[in-house]
Amino acid sequence: MSVDLDMSQFIADLGYDLAALFLESFSGESLYVPKHIKNLKPDHPLIAMLGWDKAYSISAYMGGMDINVPEQLKKKEMSERDKRIVEAKALGASVQNIALEYGLTEKRIYQILSASGRSIRKPHKRNVRRDRQIVKAYKNGETIADIALHSQLSVQHICQVLLDAGCVCAKL
Repeated sequence: MSVDLDMSQFIADLGYDLAALFLESFSGESLYVPKHIKNLKPDHPLIAMLGWDKAYSISAYMGGMDINVPEQLKKKEMSERDKRIVEAKALGASVQNIALEYGLTEKRIYQILSASGRSIRKPHKRNVRRDRQIVKAYKNGETIADIALHSQLSVQHICQVLLDAGCVCAKL
């Protein structure tokens, strides 16, 4: 029995990196995934292309199945889609809505956002008084490291406060 591979579920279960490697290696092919990978020889396609550890993960996930692996999307199409996802998030769309719109899992949306370098944390309520003190201390010549130490905040947080206030983060 042959089954079409649901890539969004595959990615959600095994992670984007392994799914991408699997898709790159077996794109457009029909592949039998053995149930017991330990009995295979090193020249089996799964082991030859992915190595024992990754082959074992795939076998544990879909062992005993004959899989039709879809054709790989072109990298350009994927990156354009990813850019649209990052843009949608930057415009305020929720991860849940983006996932529904693109037919992806929320976990995959988080992976795309993380890979893009965009912050994916929910914005926290700012402490305006503390932020003013940080900016004032910076303008009075204190270094970012000293401000972080005294305020018990991360250097990244201090830099973000300064950037939001229009300052240039330079004095570490």
